[in-house]
Amino acid sequence: MAFATTLARAGFAVLAPDLPGYRELRIRPADAQEIADAFTWIARRPELSPEGRAGMFAFSYSVGPALLAALQDDIREQVRFVVGVGGYHDLPRAMRFFTTGWFEHDGQWQRITPDDTGRMVLAYSSLDYLADDADREVFDRMVERRMRDPGADLSNLAAQLSEGASAVYALAVNDDPAKFDELFMRLPERMRADIGQLDLARHDLGPLKARLILVHGRSDNLIPWPESLALATAVPQGQARVFLIGRALGHVELSAPRAFTWRFWREDLPDLWRLWRVIDLLLAEREADA
Repeated sequence: MAFATTLARAGFAVLAPDLPGYRELRIRPADAQEIADAFTWIARRPELSPEGRAGMFAFSYSVGPALLAALQDDIREQVRFVVGVGGYHDLPRAMRFFTTGWFEHDGQWQRITPDDTGRMVLAYSSLDYLADDADREVFDRMVERRMRDPGADLSNLAAQLSEGASAVYALAVNDDPAKFDELFMRLPERMRADIGQLDLARHDLGPLKARLILVHGRSDNLIPWPESLALATAVPQGQARVFLIGRALGHVELSAPRAFTWRFWREDLPDLWRLWRVIDLLLAEREADA
């Protein structure tokens, strides 16, 4: 809401849809339709959307559903731009990272200690696909125990999970990227099907009309930065701009650099310049609709 207010103060008409699944830490293919519906609502109001066109701004996982919404036939021509911060292209590949911390770029494997948020989203998203209602309580107790003690032993709780929930748990705690594919295939079938629908790598992004402004932190510990590079190459040439940010941007959170240090001049100042270029491009989109 604070970010939406900032955009409004900058002269944009802003609609921030309240998506129930996000509040419950769940991912659903229906998220794309809810975003498309919100876009249609604002695009049909001439006082808010000149010429019936508008843009989208999405963070993290929501970059995927936003682009799927922007691909829909009934609004594709109206979506002028999409700004994506910390988004993904290949959803299972992003899942491999936030469970194991490993990602690949230019044939080289790298590792960053992942944020546990991804594992929690994986656990809570699985609840819709599990028959045993007791699994929710067990997952809640696991999260509560780990919040008190990040190194707490969860084996006694894991033993109480149903077969499907055990498969989810095994994937969430796995730290070996070589085992990811096998464990992923053990997830409930309906869950894998919905992940497939949200996987941008399975969709043809060629028909996309929107210009993309993609921003990603090199220290992102939830979705690795090569995902934005892959996303840019999946759309028509010249349609996407990618800005990779160093220490100034984590996953979707900014950090204030310490001014007038050697690192500030060498690393932070170039990052601030890249972020300014993003702001400049976004403001240019506002002027284009003025």
